[in-house]
Amino acid sequence: MEIKLNNVSYNYRLRNVNYVFESGVVTCVIGKSGSGKSLLGFIIVGLVGVTSGYIEIDGKRDYDLKKVRKDIGYVFQNPMDHIFCDTVYEEISFGLRQYKFKLDKIDEQVSKALSMVGLDDSYLDRNPRNLSSGEVERVAIAASLVLNPKVLILDEPTVYLDNKGVRELNKLLLMLRDKYGKSIIVISNDMDNVSDIYDNYVMLDKGSIVSYGSKGDILNNIDLFMKYGMEVSDIFRFIKLCNDKGVNIKYTNNIMKLVGYVMDNV
Repeated sequence: MEIKLNNVSYNYRLRNVNYVFESGVVTCVIGKSGSGKSLLGFIIVGLVGVTSGYIEIDGKRDYDLKKVRKDIGYVFQNPMDHIFCDTVYEEISFGLRQYKFKLDKIDEQVSKALSMVGLDDSYLDRNPRNLSSGEVERVAIAASLVLNPKVLILDEPTVYLDNKGVRELNKLLLMLRDKYGKSIIVISNDMDNVSDIYDNYVMLDKGSIVSYGSKGDILNNIDLFMKYGMEVSDIFRFIKLCNDKGVNIKYTNNIMKLVGYVMDNV
């Protein structure tokens, strides 16, 4: 599903945003707190209406908002904000019950959604409030995936995760893109935690887009990132230094891969 924003504005908080979220890729929306990242996510999923401009879904300006909400899953910053049921089964099946799916179809979809996020049916009767942060994150994602959306939006998904949890989440998101063809939008102000997974980025500041491009474009925009208060990791700086010296290496956040690239080119 392609989502195109055309001069989208919301009062003074979002101004004349033009951007195309491509189908089948991971796009990271980055920026400091208060830059309008989460608001942009709310607008895309239809939780907030625009004050001017419009959105096109797969080239159509006039679309069924109810259907779009089914096709776009949203995972809030705090996964516990999703949790209001006493079992994982009830939590994940809630959306299906709202759309009045048949019971046998609900069971099938819940089991499939759990499998997609790397959990099995042994979790069905467990209370999600007793799970680890990483498991709650996966349950929240499963609850969004159960309706088989084409797009998945995650708002600051790494905030409550440790390093292991971040690695597992990133692996999961890449699998959802590569195996299931999901379009994924990750809203984040932490470049290090998402730098291994995104294909494209768009950076907001004070409600406006100030930079966008592919992952490789960051290497040419480090000064711009710092200008708008975004931290750029030492790995980015090292790779840019190597490339500036004529040692052309690909970006990776994996130290061993980085060493291998350097050794192959020196």
